Amino acid sequence: MQLTKSNHVTVNVIDSIMGSGKTTWVLDRIKKDNNPKYIVVTPTLSEVTRIINDCPNAYFKEPETKEHNSKYYSFQELVRNGENIVTTHALFEYLTQDILTTLKFQGYTLVIDEALSCVDVYSKITPKDLSILLNSELAYVEPKSYRLKWNPKHSDYEGRFDTVKRLCENGNLVYFKEQTMLWEFPIELLSAFKEIWALTYLFQGSTMANYLKADGTHIVMYSLRGKATKDIIPELIPYSETNEAEIKARLRTLIKTYDGKGNDVGLSKHLRHHPLSANWYKRKASPEDFKALRNNLYNFFVYFAKSKTEHVAWTVFKAFKNKLKGKGYTKGFISNNTKATNDYIERKNVAYVQNTFYHPLIKTYFTERNVTVYDELYSLSEMIQFIWRFQIRRNDPITVYIPSSRMRNLFLAWLGSDTNAELFKAINIDES
Repeated sequence: MQLTKSNHVTVNVIDSIMGSGKTTWVLDRIKKDNNPKYIVVTPTLSEVTRIINDCPNAYFKEPETKEHNSKYYSFQELVRNGENIVTTHALFEYLTQDILTTLKFQGYTLVIDEALSCVDVYSKITPKDLSILLNSELAYVEPKSYRLKWNPKHSDYEGRFDTVKRLCENGNLVYFKEQTMLWEFPIELLSAFKEIWALTYLFQGSTMANYLKADGTHIVMYSLRGKATKDIIPELIPYSETNEAEIKARLRTLIKTYDGKGNDVGLSKHLRHHPLSANWYKRKASPEDFKALRNNLYNFFVYFAKSKTEHVAWTVFKAFKNKLKGKGYTKGFISNNTKATNDYIERKNVAYVQNTFYHPLIKTYFTERNVTVYDELYSLSEMIQFIWRFQIRRNDPITVYIPSSRMRNLFLAWLGSDTNAELFKAINIDES
């Protein structure tokens, strides 16, 4: 699958461990800018409020629903007025190309807090619907980009494919093999910014990294050095100089990882067997397996961690939550994609009861575009993001239960490494 590449965007990435001061660094830069012109994109509304409060001199504005009952309309008005804006990933990913010219004119710097999704499977078009769209010539597949495009001859169309029409006109839909549709953030929108900074950790395992590489984007990697405090701003350094020895030494004293018979359910029995993966839960797990996991969760929280209910946190693929809920821990369930929030910071006993893998269709999409997908780094990043929702983020101790042998080994390899080179070697990543 050889798609055209634009090669017209440069993205600066600050890839640095949680708590190293990425937001502190970027807000200091904004405060020192004599003529700040920024759009800051963050995962949650609580982070939106935090940035507004922490950077008062930039007069950040948040899109509201007052006019036209639409935050996106509000966002467009703020851009037209050249205001500094802070908003969520969800709203930013809704951007349409009709704002492209205005964004370019204003000359904004874009700051992305945590990696964007950028590519996902779009399941709202069935194969039958796609056949109707193509056979009736309402839409067509553009040969060079594989994007699903709306036929200009039917520009006045109104009907049940209105949403598809809007996405086609915005360049969001990519036709993939076997009539699979992917949603993709239009790369053209990134070209509208004067400068782009992304603040994240383990970036090379993210979907956003693969999306940018597939387009031929120039990525410049940085990290941070020095402990961030109220009065001290960390130093920006080349990514190759990253060293987490001091932080990891502290974390090793704060994180206790369960190691006992409760892990037996997560042992691989043969090479093609992935216990606790989504497919395992759906097709291979027996009633006895679910019973064992419920018992393990109960024993971990009640006997091993001796946890109070308000300190419990556990996750599994949402479809299987009800099969694992049990006495003493059910109310502690938190969605596995929860990121960048302090809402659960009082919890300290954590169970990650899944084996996380890259979505196979999206992985194939990238590999066919000659991008190397780092499955293990992606899985590790997703797990760490979840674990860092709890009191470890304020340097208080936690106890974790990771029954998947694969996921636990990834976590222990990460915890035991002081540099990126050590981690990549431990999890068999070849960057050459």
